[in-house]
Amino acid sequence: PRVGRRETSRRVRHRLAATPAGRGPALLVSGPAGIGKSHLIHTVAWEAERAGWRSLLGAALPEDAEVPFASLRSALAPLVDEWSDPLAPATAAIFSLSTDADLATETISGGGAVLAQLALELGDLLDRAAADQPILLVIDDLGWADPGQQSVLRRMVPRPGPRRWAILAAARSDEPGVPVPSLVPAADTRSVTPLSAAAPRSAARQT
Repeated sequence: PRVGRRETSRRVRHRLAATPAGRGPALLVSGPAGIGKSHLIHTVAWEAERAGWRSLLGAALPEDAEVPFASLRSALAPLVDEWSDPLAPATAAIFSLSTDADLATETISGGGAVLAQLALELGDLLDRAAADQPILLVIDDLGWADPGQQSVLRRMVPRPGPRRWAILAAARSDEPGVPVPSLVPAADTRSVTPLSAAAPRSAARQT
């Protein structure tokens, strides 16, 4: 499925290569359903793990528009489960570990100020976790995620300073009523397109 899409794959890998040096990017791969986006980002994540990275994987579902932070919580759960220090307040709230009921309610309801706080806290969490091992945060079908999660990721993208973690997301470009998410200009968006007419012939020559 990668035949005819090697350029997108190559560019994603090239951008991610700067992460261990503290220049972790945010990348969004878009394209129609079934075109190979999930295959691409999971292959990249697998290759990153073989190279010594840690991959944190989440995938949104159509019903997640009504389930706050579902795929983000799923991706971060392994990291949170092994975290020995107390979690920051808004982060604890989305994992139902908060003792502040009002903050938990405000976080889940998606207030702007608390979303900004959550983005800052999650950036700090990833900074600390990636100190010894670069991290790749992967979210598939981001367009299905709730608005609060998309807002938090957008706020994390332009985070200043060096970072040894990267965001890699995929989104459908042909889902009725679900626009391709915007991760602001600091994110690099790549489109996966259908195979060209020459691609099947190229694949045949390689077999």
